[in-house]
Amino acid sequence: MFDLNVTSASTSLAVARGAVLLKPVGSPQAVTVRAGWQSLVHDTTVDRPKPFDASRPDWREGWIDTDGMTLGTLVEILNRQGGIVISAPPAALAAIPIMGRFRTDRPAALLSVIGKANGFDVRADQGILRFHKAL
Repeated sequence: MFDLNVTSASTSLAVARGAVLLKPVGSPQAVTVRAGWQSLVHDTTVDRPKPFDASRPDWREGWIDTDGMTLGTLVEILNRQGGIVISAPPAALAAIPIMGRFRTDRPAALLSVIGKANGFDVRADQGILRFHKAL
């Protein structure tokens, strides 16, 4: 059993049971990712697998481990959850690295907390959550 998460920036693979051979199209490199390990693909480069706790709740239970993902990627993933639509952050904000484990059921509150640490806030405007410079 495994989880594959595809975004515009990368593809991540987390294996809960068994093993998966991960080989990006056009890459001579293939990596075997075993149970309890995860790996990330950028273009044709596969990161070395690293361990994760497969027993912890994941996106199916409303949690996300960001582990260095960018704000832009986090917004992509949050938009898949349904609920309020979130506008894409401006490029400078989209590149901000995000670290931590967060609930995904209250995206406005999550992005507000991240914004306080990074100089932006989010406000609902006609049913869309939009990014603004902090006042």
